[in-house]
Amino acid sequence: MRIRRVRLEHVRAIETCELDFTGDVTVVHAPNERGKSTVIDAIRLALTTKATSKSAVVRGLTPAGADVGSLVELELETAAVHLTVRKRYNRDVETVLTVHAPQAATVTGDEAHDRLRELLDGDVDWTLFDALWLPQGRALDAVGLASDTLARQLGDGGAVDDAAHGDDVLARVEVAYLTLFTPTGRRRKDPLGDLDAHVATLRERRDELDAQLAELDEDIATLAELERSLPALQAEFDGPLREALEVATAAADTLGQLDERRRACVAELEAADERCKAGTEAVEARRAAIDELARLRTRIEERDADLVPAQERLDELEGALTKADDELRSLGDELEARREAQRRAEDALAWYDALQRHAQLDHRQRQVTRIVEDARQAAAALDAIVADEDMIAAIRAAARDLDRAELQRDAAAPTLDVRARRAVDLGVEDETVALEPDGAFTRHVSEPLTVRIGDVADITVRPAAGDRDAQRRVEDARRALAEACAQAGVADVDEADRVDAERRQHLAVLRARDDALASLLDGATPAELAAASDEAAAEAARAAARVDGDELADRDRSMLVDDVERARAATEAAAEAHERAQQQRDEHAAAVAAWQEQHANAQAEQDRDRDEEARRRRALDDAREAVSDATLDERRAAAREAADRAQAALDAVDAERAELDAERVQLEVTTARNAHETARRQLADARERRARLDAKLDALGSQGLGEQRGHVRAELERAEIDLRRLTQRADALELLRGALLAAREEATRTYLAPLRDAIVQLARLLFDTDDVDVELDEDLRIVRRTIGTARLEWDQLSAGAREQLAILSGLAAARLAGADGVPFILDDALGYTDPARMERISALIGQSTGVQVIVLTCVPERFRATGVVPTPLDAA
Repeated sequence: MRIRRVRLEHVRAIETCELDFTGDVTVVHAPNERGKSTVIDAIRLALTTKATSKSAVVRGLTPAGADVGSLVELELETAAVHLTVRKRYNRDVETVLTVHAPQAATVTGDEAHDRLRELLDGDVDWTLFDALWLPQGRALDAVGLASDTLARQLGDGGAVDDAAHGDDVLARVEVAYLTLFTPTGRRRKDPLGDLDAHVATLRERRDELDAQLAELDEDIATLAELERSLPALQAEFDGPLREALEVATAAADTLGQLDERRRACVAELEAADERCKAGTEAVEARRAAIDELARLRTRIEERDADLVPAQERLDELEGALTKADDELRSLGDELEARREAQRRAEDALAWYDALQRHAQLDHRQRQVTRIVEDARQAAAALDAIVADEDMIAAIRAAARDLDRAELQRDAAAPTLDVRARRAVDLGVEDETVALEPDGAFTRHVSEPLTVRIGDVADITVRPAAGDRDAQRRVEDARRALAEACAQAGVADVDEADRVDAERRQHLAVLRARDDALASLLDGATPAELAAASDEAAAEAARAAARVDGDELADRDRSMLVDDVERARAATEAAAEAHERAQQQRDEHAAAVAAWQEQHANAQAEQDRDRDEEARRRRALDDAREAVSDATLDERRAAAREAADRAQAALDAVDAERAELDAERVQLEVTTARNAHETARRQLADARERRARLDAKLDALGSQGLGEQRGHVRAELERAEIDLRRLTQRADALELLRGALLAAREEATRTYLAPLRDAIVQLARLLFDTDDVDVELDEDLRIVRRTIGTARLEWDQLSAGAREQLAILSGLAAARLAGADGVPFILDDALGYTDPARMERISALIGQSTGVQVIVLTCVPERFRATGVVPTPLDAA
């Protein structure tokens, strides 16, 4: 199927448009939200939906706020038929099907829709049509291309029959396979799993019995060994080990007594050292108090000497500050006089500017008044015009319908041609036509017509019944035009055009009004402009009260500006001098404050030192009254003698301990104790093990383990034979099923090869490498792509790669389908593609011959490499 032409009227945002799709590749461009997708939706709706439908999709065709019918006219051809279908939805509903070939015919109403579906369903693969229509966003999904058309192009009759037979065998094998395996390939619990588990249980039981019997033999040997070793262990425990422990314990007791004496000596030495330390600290604290008191006295005397010149410097700084204050007051008076002169100059300039501003605003206000009056007159004239834009459009549409009906009537009606051999008068209805020799008279006959040839003969021409239908359509169209003109209050199309021109002229005046007012008002309203003019007049009056108008009468604005600049310069100079004087005064004040603070701080520190000296002197006197300096020295000497005696006693104890060798004694005690404890534990463990083995052998002897092992081995042998047979059957089924699946996969690869090869050929050109491949699933959908050693699933590919491969697969399918195919439609594609690949893929689209490709885009530059001149979507 090929779409040759589409015409839309009043469809969503499209008032009217017509597109020609006769070429192999058509690129239609328009900005976003201008109706590109609407064109494709309208084509699909005209092919599938009755004009009488009330669905939400059909209702959505009507433009917002409009009460008009939505017209979709579509011309297309298939391998068997060339036709035009016109459908008007929602209002003035109509359906007209015109078959141009192979046999001309016209059908209307629901019969036309049914006939359209009958003609297209026989030639159009709607599944492939859906697959090759890539709306916005669809190009990121893998395109499933499975359809009857591609199946006919890809399939081979014998191969398909063989595949069907193989599928039947595979189905029977699959039934048997699923009795032993799950669908995911795991062996079923019943029967394979249960039998396998039973064999495993028997093997575990057999191994368990073998282990128990082996352990029984080991336990008997161990018990005999224990019976032999117990007497020797008891004799060693009671003899040598006990004697060694007693000797080592006695030596350890002696060592403990020495350690106790040593701890007492250490405690006495530490106490004596503490008393000696305390005495020394008391003596040193007394000396430190005497030294600190002397340092305070010296610092007080030095500060008394420094305070006299500091007071003299403070008096000098305060005199300089008084002088700076006097100079600052004088400069302040000068600055105020300069500022007053500047204010007078600025008032004069403000008075002049206020007068100018009032003149400008008054002029703008008069212009606004004139524009508003012109617009009022245009609006009044516009209100008097009945015909609006929709009425004019309806009149023009009715006129076009009348012209079309008259052309169709004239084309189908019989034609009367008369050529005179000599001069003759013809009587035609109520008029007489005079013909000169070789003169001709021609008339299209839609009603019975009688022509009188002089007094020779009367000739009557009668049209056929179909011609009368054409005449009735002309009359209907003429009445529709008359009704449209009457509704608009005009006599004919020419008057409608004149009224429309007047209406547009008045609208232009109103639009010009808005632009002019926007420029004059500059964002304000007329009332605000008037208020601003009044305010400017008031400001001029206020400014005039502050100046002498007579004095300024001969001065222009430049002179006033010069006066202001000179006054400002003088003010700035006075301000700078005042600021320098202020800075100097602040520096003097800061110096005075700093010296005052420094002098006050020094005096405060002197007072604190005198207080501290008195406090320390009182504290020293109190301490000497409590304990004299000589008494502190005597206490420290007595503490030192006591510490020396304690150290001598400690040295004597350490000498006795060294002779005994404490480390050797401790090692012998530890060794003897460990050996004795180890022997005790070994003896107890041997007796406990002998008791456990006796009880265990008594219990196992009554279980008949040997007889149990014989029964288990026999049952295990039978179960292993059954498992081996069932496993062999499962292995055979698994092998046969794998071979059949491999054969079917090979047949599928052969079936998919032409489409895969076509896609790969395009992909090699796009990706600029021969080392590229794609894999398809049973729905002819790309599931993975390989470049070199990089093999990626579809969802792992970038958005750009997915978009490119989706377009390539659709283009390859359209080429394979050939004359039996459908248009390949791309709506705003290549939004994710880089410039280099965009150019290559558009070139591949441009090379499509014998295949219809329709591209709708808001960026026509993406498809320059197609070699096709883009068609603008002029949706009025």
